[in-house]
Amino acid sequence: MRRALGIGSAYTTSYMGVPLLDSILNINPGSSILIEQDPATNNHHIFEKLFVAQSVVDNKRITVRSAPFCIPAAVSRVEEQKHRPMEIAWRYAQRNRLTTTEFDFLENSTDAQNVKFGDEIVITERTCIAGLCAPHEVLGCKELFEIKREVIRKHAVLLATSPTYICDVNVGLYFDVVLALESMYAKENGYHGLLRIKKFTRRVDNLLYGYRISRYGVVMEEFSLAPDDEPVRLGCDVVF
Repeated sequence: MRRALGIGSAYTTSYMGVPLLDSILNINPGSSILIEQDPATNNHHIFEKLFVAQSVVDNKRITVRSAPFCIPAAVSRVEEQKHRPMEIAWRYAQRNRLTTTEFDFLENSTDAQNVKFGDEIVITERTCIAGLCAPHEVLGCKELFEIKREVIRKHAVLLATSPTYICDVNVGLYFDVVLALESMYAKENGYHGLLRIKKFTRRVDNLLYGYRISRYGVVMEEFSLAPDDEPVRLGCDVVF
């Protein structure tokens, strides 16, 4: 049986939705995780969705804060061309209309009530912040410290993605775990991207992993580059 979204682990609590990543990071309540975005791809959205999906599976309250959408320039209103209204063909005009009943299962479901979306940063049991410290907002050291303090106080788990390559503030300083998404050498080795562990709470055996994205989630494995061919050495001399 296929496992949806790569979610679930029988031995460790899963937060990220990727079993290997959860076992490596050993995340505990009160932890904050930062994913540095790759400027060449949008793969960080996949990890955000997996984090939200795992929280829904665990029946946890989660707040998703996404970047506000703004129109870059004023849009002038264009008058639409007037068309003749559509008419029903005479052969169908006399037929009785079918009665339909609309059901809104989403509003009444428990999963929908646990997930809250908004533009403000609100820390709950699980919190996902997309585009932290992006150009549309100005967050300084004080605001980042307040976010970290609130996560610890509420014993929450925070996942944030940030375009750190354009940030003036050292965002990773205020997070317990920092992961960086990269794309160099990924395609040549059959991966959709690379994940580098830059900051961690416990010692790990490997800092670089390759991942593949499928319709069922993310599959990760250790990544290592083959050593370059070196000339034969005898003592301190190089043999040509």
